[in-house]
Amino acid sequence: MKRIFTIALALIAVMGVNAQSLSVDNINIAAGTTGEVAIKFEAPVDCKALQMTVSLPEGVEIPYNEDDEEYGIEYGDLLHKKYSVDINKKDNTYKFLVYRNVKEPKFEAKEGTLLILTLSVADGLTGVLDASIKDITVNDLASKPVEGFADVEFKIGVTEDVVTGINSINAEENDGAAYNLAGQKVGKNYKGIVVKNGKKTLVK
Repeated sequence: MKRIFTIALALIAVMGVNAQSLSVDNINIAAGTTGEVAIKFEAPVDCKALQMTVSLPEGVEIPYNEDDEEYGIEYGDLLHKKYSVDINKKDNTYKFLVYRNVKEPKFEAKEGTLLILTLSVADGLTGVLDASIKDITVNDLASKPVEGFADVEFKIGVTEDVVTGINSINAEENDGAAYNLAGQKVGKNYKGIVVKNGKKTLVK
């Protein structure tokens, strides 16, 4: 009995040491606005590359900036400027390839935030929506796969964006003025959701 208990403790210890995962917290976003979701990473060894597929529900997407020719993503504390992130979108599925583009770099640590995704939610969308990360492949420094990464499911709660205190503003009447969601006029340095010329924008 004592021996079985010792073996069980050893197995738990090994499992703890070899933990590997991607994880995402559930998020709430108002319809017609954007929010950020962080993809967290943990592995037992140093890693240098990762591939995954992010599937988003209808009406939710990672916005693409045509001027900068890039998607709405930020590198987390695991990545640095010597890394590249390629994204291939098909319908509402995004295939990510995260890789080093010179010989030396590796992920900055074995755990931390990998990527921060901006999610844009369409007007009129409500409810609790399902999203997922699948087809996860992680390579160590010898280009060998790190086994054990399970699929990730997370929820996007979407609430109706009710604007109060603003009655049909148009370009002729407001002359370019901006308002917050309470209907108060705001200046150009205001941060948050701004209504201007009848359109809502998130100012960071």
